Amino acid sequence: MLLKLNFSRLLAYRSNFFYSLLVSLLWGGFSVITILTLTHRVKSFFGWTQYELIALTLGYNFFIGIFHGLFSRNFDEFSYHVDYGLLDSLLLKPLDAQFLISLQYIGYANFIRSGIAGVATYVFLTNYLNLTLTFGQILFFLTIIFVALIMIYSLWLAVSTLMIWSPRLSNLVDMMYSVSSLGRFPKELVLETPYTFFLVFFPLTLIISVPMKVLLHRPLGWDLALLIFFTTGLFLFSRWFWRFALKSYTSASG
Repeated sequence: MLLKLNFSRLLAYRSNFFYSLLVSLLWGGFSVITILTLTHRVKSFFGWTQYELIALTLGYNFFIGIFHGLFSRNFDEFSYHVDYGLLDSLLLKPLDAQFLISLQYIGYANFIRSGIAGVATYVFLTNYLNLTLTFGQILFFLTIIFVALIMIYSLWLAVSTLMIWSPRLSNLVDMMYSVSSLGRFPKELVLETPYTFFLVFFPLTLIISVPMKVLLHRPLGWDLALLIFFTTGLFLFSRWFWRFALKSYTSASG
């Protein structure tokens, strides 16, 4: 029903859809240009070749397109719902409020970006890296992508939940856009940094590097176990934190 309602909204505001699609594709293109610029004179980067990093960036565009299509618009509206008391109506509906506030807006333009990035990833891997991809590998890749989506969603939800106490902190969502972009880089980048502060962002470097290792025929090692561990922990924490924060929600009258 949510998909149907959002498709009706898309038909009613078609110009907005095309502008959103253009911006989404431009962001995807800029991310590829960035990695091409960074690897122009360097053929390997922390054990990843230039072509593997390009594949990683294309895979990230596939992943982040799905995430933005499902969730980011909803997190953009999070502070508005809390500040103006619109969360009340979601809490009174016979569905889980977390589900509704997370999925009431669907960005179809981002799904198109994700589809284009998915095709580009497959073509790049098979033509430029001469890799053979089986149906089992692709299915395993999509399964890990699903796990990674849960992890990054849980992280965004936990951060956005802070706005139940301070609705004006809408810039937290802007911060999360920048933080999530770290997923474009392999975990070796964070592990090699001399600043332990950046180890906080270590889980984000697993969201696309782990599934892409399946397609690149690279050994997973402990990476998959770490991804599942962080996903489980963040999901349980974000769910608990959401329910805990709702106890402090005072509606528009508060």
